Parts: sequence; structure tokens; C-alpha cells
Amino acid sequence: MISFFLRTKHWVLFLLGFLLPFFLYIALMIQFVTKMSMDPNPDPTAIFGIFNYFPLLFLIPMFIQYGWFWSVGIGLKRYHPENSGLRYNLFQVLFIIQILLLIGFFLFFRLFLEAMANNIENPDPNGFTSMLWFFPLQIITVVISFYMYGFCGRAIKIAELKQPVNFGDALGEFFLVWFFPIGVWFLQPRINRIVSGAIQDGTSDALDSGL
Repeated sequence: MISFFLRTKHWVLFLLGFLLPFFLYIALMIQFVTKMSMDPNPDPTAIFGIFNYFPLLFLIPMFIQYGWFWSVGIGLKRYHPENSGLRYNLFQVLFIIQILLLIGFFLFFRLFLEAMANNIENPDPNGFTSMLWFFPLQIITVVISFYMYGFCGRAIKIAELKQPVNFGDALGEFFLVWFFPIGVWFLQPRINRIVSGAIQDGTSDALDSGL
């Protein structure tokens, strides 16, 4: 997996992580509007059944984006100097926590939609207020996300310069990672060059064996 994300082209990541979910969303919206317009009294269960496909809109870009984060944060480690200043173990722990939180949000949202479909005529007044419990967790995910943006930005910069850099030195990379669908067009070619240089030097064996 690491080898794929570090060596693939920017347009492939953009296609898989942005265009594919976008066109899937358009297709689902067309189906939703069609059902609503053709049937004046649509079956709520059938209508909400369309939303069963919405997890793909979440899972596909999540896999691409976080697979890229992991590959950059861990896969580029071999191109860093020994004292890079990056805390790889902390990055791994926060990455796992972030994935678990996102999966939890996804499951809660799925159950929430199912509850709405089953009680469309008598909605639970506490349904929306129950989502307030997730606000503190959402703040945690935001904090972890910004940490990962900064970590990946520094990881790329360090791999290029072969020396430690601070957050200010990689501020541009931080924003490019943050706005991933746009930033990947600028960052991925640089990553390709880093990996290609290592391949030419004959030092890519560990990358080939990465997950």
C-alpha cells in the first residue's frame, strides 16, 4: 500500500479520491430526485434506502486520503536523516485514534438515518440533540487532523532537504496537505521524485515490502 501511494501519479489519486465519489454522489442525487418527482407519495423506506449507498461517498475518499497520510508519514521515514525531529510513534497512535473516531461517526450516522427512516412519521425529538455528544469528539478529530497535516508536510520537506525542518519551514506544505484534492497535484510529483531518486540509488527494497 505504501508503495502504491508514494509512486502513483497525482491524477490517479485525484480521480479515485475526488472525482469517483463526486460522480457517485451525482448519480445518487439523480436517483433521489427521480423517485421524489415520479411518486407524489413516495415510500419513506425506499427513499432513505438510497442513502445506504452514501457510505461509499465517505469510505472511498477516506481510504485514499488516509492511505496517503499513512504512506507519507511512515513511508517517507526511510528518506529522512536519523535525527529528523518527527515523532513517528505519536503519529501512528493518533492515526489509529483518528480512524476509530471516523468509523464511529460513520456508524452513528448510519444508525441515525435508519432511525429516521423507521420513525419518519413520529420523529424522535431527542434524535438531533443526541448528536451533541459527538461535538467533543469532533473537536478531537479536528486537532488530530491538523497535527497530521503538519506532520505530513514536514515529512515531505525533510525528505527533500535531508535535514530537520520546523513547522514554519513546511507551512506551504501544511496548507497543501490540508486542501488535499488540490494540494496532491503539487505534492505528489515531489513525492514521486523523492521515491524515484531512491529507486535510482537502489534503496527502495523496504518500500516495496511496505503495507
